[in-house]
Parts: sequence; structure tokens; C-alpha cells
Amino acid sequence: RIIIIMPMKGNKNNNLHPAKDAFIQAKKYKPTSPVSSSGLTSQTKQQPSSNKSILEEEVYKQQALSEDEIKKYTIDEGLTEVQRCLVLLKKQDIEQQSYVFRNCNSVFKNNAEAQRELVPKILEVIDKSNESLQIEAGMAFNFMLRDIIIEDEDIIKQIHKTASKMLTTWSQEVLFEWRQVFKLSIRVLNYNDFRDSIDRSMKLCDKTQPLVTRINGAYLLGKIAKYFTNGQLPIGWAQKITIMSQDFNYEVRQEIGKQFKTIFKHLSLEDISQSKLLDRFLELLNDEEPDVQSIAIQCLPRVLEKITVSSASQ
Repeated sequence: RIIIIMPMKGNKNNNLHPAKDAFIQAKKYKPTSPVSSSGLTSQTKQQPSSNKSILEEEVYKQQALSEDEIKKYTIDEGLTEVQRCLVLLKKQDIEQQSYVFRNCNSVFKNNAEAQRELVPKILEVIDKSNESLQIEAGMAFNFMLRDIIIEDEDIIKQIHKTASKMLTTWSQEVLFEWRQVFKLSIRVLNYNDFRDSIDRSMKLCDKTQPLVTRINGAYLLGKIAKYFTNGQLPIGWAQKITIMSQDFNYEVRQEIGKQFKTIFKHLSLEDISQSKLLDRFLELLNDEEPDVQSIAIQCLPRVLEKITVSSASQ
């Protein structure tokens, strides 16, 4: 038996990313119905000769598929789900690779062996993929890391390495998904790997970086503060906070303003005082842009709570 996995056009009930107008569906062959109502075509290795011409005619009427296209979208039904995913990844077809990304959640759940076999292959594909696939892969890994479907630390480290590469892209949509993956995968890193990730985050904040990169750099500056040890702030981190707080573009100042809630939550008052982060926050409260002021005001309760609690404990 054979199963065909192929793109379908014009279906409004698909479950894909909004940017796509096609979806992929797998449908098993049914002996009593050689051509399914959904438009997917199924074949057996042995078709009665009397039905062969009818089947071919119906296929071309509904899908207008050439023999090459049928071969392209056809795989052996006897394969396991993992084997099927490996075959689809090798086919280098966007829709079929997208099928793997969207279904890896169910494949990986409670299946560590599938994760070890498939994740490296998926990461290889991501490096060479177009923007839409990178976005879809980022969404998939976000979900699996957030819901702790993937727990193996070595696998998470591999994912983090790919996330680090994705941070160098200039695509805002790709950055948005993969900065989440980067953040969620930090938790398994050893000290040296964590230091490398801090340095990579700070490089995103360089003045020479494009606006979208600096915005995401500001985002990560705040998120990594969760993992700092009191009294041991990374060298240069506080200086980057200052640079982001005084950036020419208000969008960057707005993003770093959002991060002060996280920063004040996880850092000690002593670290905040010594690094003059409170001064930076006050600057944002008095920013010339109302949107930046508004963000800073939203963080004010957290700042006051930190100061009040710390003062009471002394």
C-alpha cells in the first residue's frame, strides 16, 4: 500500500500559519474508494487493469498531477511515523517539510527515541529553509519546550544552538519565534555555554545592528537576568542596559522598559543600585515618547515593591 502526502489548494479550514494558503494532509488508501472525496489520490501496488485508465483520468481531472508529481508526493504506507517524517524531510519540498514541523508535537510526545532521531534532522533542514518554514519550526519548538515535551538536555542544547543562529536573521517574524526558543532553552546550559549566550545576546544590542535586531537584543537582556547570580552580574550587561535605555529609536527604549519588570524581580537591590539600573528606569519614566513612559509606568509597581521589600528586610 501507498500513502500520498501532498498540498491541497483552496481549503479554508486548514490549520496552517496564516501566511500559507495550502495545507498537507495524509490519507490512507481505501480499497473501495480509489479516489477520496477530499481530492487526495491513493494507489495500491496492484490495481486492476480495467480500473487503471479510469483512476488515471480521475486523478488528472481532480489534481492535474503529472507522473513526476505523483512520485514526489507518494511514500510507502508501511513506514512508521518517524520513518515517514525522515522521508519527507529528505524530499526538500516546503509543504511536506511543513507537515513534519506541524506534526512533530504528536510524534515526540512521550517518545524520547523519536526526538533523538528526528530533532537533529529537523535542525539541519531549518538552517537551509526559507522564512516561512523557519517561523513554523520556531512555533513548534516553542510549544514543545514550553510544555516540556522535549526534556533531554542534549537535545535542548542542540535546539539552543540553532536558536542562536536564528537570532542573526533580520526577519522580524523569524526573530520573534526563535527568541522565545532561545529563552526557553537557556535553562539547561552549563556555565560556559550560558556565558556564550549572554555574549550573543549583548552583541544584538550593538549600535551597528538594525532596529529589529536591537529590539530583540533588548528583550533578551531582560530575560537572561532570571539566571544571574546575586553579586555576579555579567561584565558589560549593565552597560548594554544603559545603551538600550538611551537608544535613538523609541521602539528599543520601549522594549527595554518592558524588561525592567523582570530585571527588578530577579536582581538584588544591591546589584540594581551598583549598576545604576534605577537611574536608567527613571530616565524611561521621563522619556520624551509617551509610549515609552507608559511602559515604564506599568513596571513601576514591581520597582516599588522591590525597593520596599528590600528596605524592610535590612
